Amino acid sequence: MAQNLKIQSEDIYNYKSEQNSHQVRYIKIPYIEAKPSAAAGESLIVDRKIQSFFAFDIQWIYSKGRPANMGVMKIMGDSMFPTIPDGSLILVDRSQTELVQKKIFVVEHDQGIKVKRLKRDSEKNYILMSDNELEEDIKVDPTIHFRILGKVIWVSYEL
Repeated sequence: MAQNLKIQSEDIYNYKSEQNSHQVRYIKIPYIEAKPSAAAGESLIVDRKIQSFFAFDIQWIYSKGRPANMGVMKIMGDSMFPTIPDGSLILVDRSQTELVQKKIFVVEHDQGIKVKRLKRDSEKNYILMSDNELEEDIKVDPTIHFRILGKVIWVSYEL
């Protein structure tokens, strides 16, 4: 099966619960030491090295996309609060780079790398929107420097 999915067999784990007999298969997704900002005027990437791995249910992850294109990152800042609190982990699918209006993406532009909702205005500029009502939208001319790095497909944070 792993060869058909183009993943390493050592990246798939089986778990059988003692309370029920059904088996769950997990796949490792890399945790990348990249810290996209969700703060106004700030952006930081420490390193793009793989630091560790997170395990996700293999059926769930394939329902979202291809695991080879995914990575987990920690977010800094509160501009996406309450949807994504400061310190949250996000799962990003780097193959999903086509704009879907008002969905959350990791983007790179002249102010750095950020996590924002995206939309385009009538002049084809990108609008980077924060969920935090205290933050203002950022208008980006895509001819200067702009790239969608991937779509955020999962969020995890401590209560």
